[in-house]
Amino acid sequence: MQAINKVEKFDLLDRAAPDLRLAADPKSGATLETPRIGFDFGSAIDPLITTDFEQVASVVERLTTKEVAGVGRLEAAKLYLQKNK
Repeated sequence: MQAINKVEKFDLLDRAAPDLRLAADPKSGATLETPRIGFDFGSAIDPLITTDFEQVASVVERLTTKEVAGVGRLEAAKLYLQKNK
């Protein structure tokens, strides 16, 4: 969450691995296809959501960008409800 708060733009629903290319050189970085599994917000909170929902919700509320915090709250609640039918 601290890293998310430090970046200007962040998409909680993007499942891709972080892009590690340097902005000054668009050709730098890996030439392999970007993995598309396990790097999204849902994958990060999945192991904690059923046992520590209150703590996850508390941390998500502290996200500084209101839009990201709103999406985070919705995603956490949706995952919790899916796990606790």
